[in-house]
Amino acid sequence: MRLVVIWTIFAVYLAIIIYIVYNSSGSNTIQSDPFITNTDSTVVVDSTFIIPPSVTAVDSLVRLIDNALNSGNIDQARRYYKELLEIDPDSRVAGGARQMIEQAEEERRRRIAAREKTRKNTVTSTRKTSTRSDRQQKENTRIAELQQKISSNNIRLENALSRMRTVNNAQQRITWYYIKNVSHYVYKNSFETYIGQSDEGDIWLRMRIYYNGDKWLDIDTYELYADDKLYTISTLYGNMERGRGRAGAWEWFDMKVSAKEVDMIEAVMEAGRSAIRYIGESGSWDRTMTEGEKLRLKYVMDAYNSLQLQSDYNNELVLLRN
Repeated sequence: MRLVVIWTIFAVYLAIIIYIVYNSSGSNTIQSDPFITNTDSTVVVDSTFIIPPSVTAVDSLVRLIDNALNSGNIDQARRYYKELLEIDPDSRVAGGARQMIEQAEEERRRRIAAREKTRKNTVTSTRKTSTRSDRQQKENTRIAELQQKISSNNIRLENALSRMRTVNNAQQRITWYYIKNVSHYVYKNSFETYIGQSDEGDIWLRMRIYYNGDKWLDIDTYELYADDKLYTISTLYGNMERGRGRAGAWEWFDMKVSAKEVDMIEAVMEAGRSAIRYIGESGSWDRTMTEGEKLRLKYVMDAYNSLQLQSDYNNELVLLRN
């Protein structure tokens, strides 16, 4: 199509030249042959009808430009176009050649942009596929690890719960775990812990401090000693119950255990010497904690940690599988 346009322009250009030359020879001169200028047998060719060398060069350069563009060599086409401008800068042929070069450059820019877009899409798709594959592989690895941890923790959990007795509260939808063979009878002096687990899976730890004596101490503070460490507990952060019976006066404190109290319990049960002081408005009383008390604390902590781990593992496993 480009070649047809160029040849049309070139034909118009040539017709104009012939028209100008024909008019310059004189409109009143009648000749039987425009190339014969005398009456003898000598034939003289009028130099005005010879095709100028520039026309032939333009035609050749146009062909070279078209061939270069067809082969995709735009840089070479521009070099030929530069030569064409030196010969005939203002012609329609030069304008048409420039338009063809500009169209070719625009087409090349579109192809480059399309290739770059395709490359980016391919890279992005590959990365997404690779990322999904890597993520899936990591998830599968983590699932296998969790299954192994759950299996190992099951053994620990069974051993820990074998020392516990279970009390289900259907109304509260809570299961309570207490250490076996230890009654929560109020007439005693001891430090105990127990576990709560809701039907939704939440797990928490609570502690009870029992006092029994001839009279109430009206306790408001406890001090626990673990070797050289001192921990203070205020009754403001829990529930205090008091009563009197055939075995004397009793005071019973119960509270939910936080991370601070967990550290305290672990320190008490691991200490060489542990003691507790009951401090109240009506007096105070000290006693040394028994090894049985500290062992019971350890058993409950084992069960609590095992239940918590099992819950954490199972929750993570559910998230990974969904």
